Amino acid sequence: MKADVILDKIKEHYVISTDSELASFLEISKQGISNWRSRDAINIKRIYKKCKGISMDWLLTGKGDMFLKQVKSNFKK
Repeated sequence: MKADVILDKIKEHYVISTDSELASFLEISKQGISNWRSRDAINIKRIYKKCKGISMDWLLTGKGDMFLKQVKSNFKK
């Protein structure tokens, strides 16, 4: 999946309007975001760490749901 699509989907999900805000959210520089976009490459570990619940399958392949579904357990203590 293209870096632009991934970054824009994250911005949409977290209601982030600018790349500067996204950079702050991901704890990188705005130049880092710009580099990801221009190289069409992202730091997957950084995004996975900062975007709790994101699906690694979606992040790597673009297939499936962007975020993991919460699974309810019937396990009782």
